[in-house]
Amino acid sequence: MPANTGRLAALNITVAGTDQQLYAANATYTTACTLSICNRNTSVVTVRVALTNSTNVTDADYLAFDLPVMDKETHTIAGIIVGPGQYLYVRSSQTAVNFVLSGYEE
Repeated sequence: MPANTGRLAALNITVAGTDQQLYAANATYTTACTLSICNRNTSVVTVRVALTNSTNVTDADYLAFDLPVMDKETHTIAGIIVGPGQYLYVRSSQTAVNFVLSGYEE
């Protein structure tokens, strides 16, 4: 039976251009999840999403790099698997962007 299901993490970007930790996986569970990115701005933003083995983001860690999200649009990235002890980091070119992670830990 899953350890945790539903909304696993949420972050409202208040500082643009900085990698921010959205989620840290439990050391014993694998997480299957979907990331929703909601741009509340009236202009296009670009976002980055990284899956890391540590608290440092490197160029090799990006799942999405400068992905454009149109104004007032929600973009979804499905099928993300976060292994035990891994981290999910996000970044936006502007504030007023939400990242919501939903899924389950098993």
